[in-house]
Amino acid sequence: MKTRGQIADERLLAYEKILFKNSSEEEIIEQKIESKRDELTLESLKKVIRDARICGFILSNDDLNGLADSDFIDEYFYDVQTEILKSISMIERYLELSQAQDPTELELNNTSGWFNWEANNETRHLL
Repeated sequence: MKTRGQIADERLLAYEKILFKNSSEEEIIEQKIESKRDELTLESLKKVIRDARICGFILSNDDLNGLADSDFIDEYFYDVQTEILKSISMIERYLELSQAQDPTELELNNTSGWFNWEANNETRHLL
């Protein structure tokens, strides 16, 4: 049986496949990411990473000390920030498209529904 994390990862991957087929959708996601960088600061990530599990890794005190002293700390946090904001932005965009009136957006939304239908059927077969 799949964990919630696995199901969430699969859904995000499906959103990414759908949204990034279209360069204008990819641009919208990129704009959303950049507009949110002030909300999720690199400083706030340093605190989160000390207290939580991020990107599948559990960091020990030794890891944190080594990371804090490393030359690539800002790049690392920027990458983590980007992944978090990308996930949030894709979910927001999917929700926006689910309420869309534009026929092009509706087509994209219908494709998204196919992925949801497939995921539901896979879950039913697993039960």
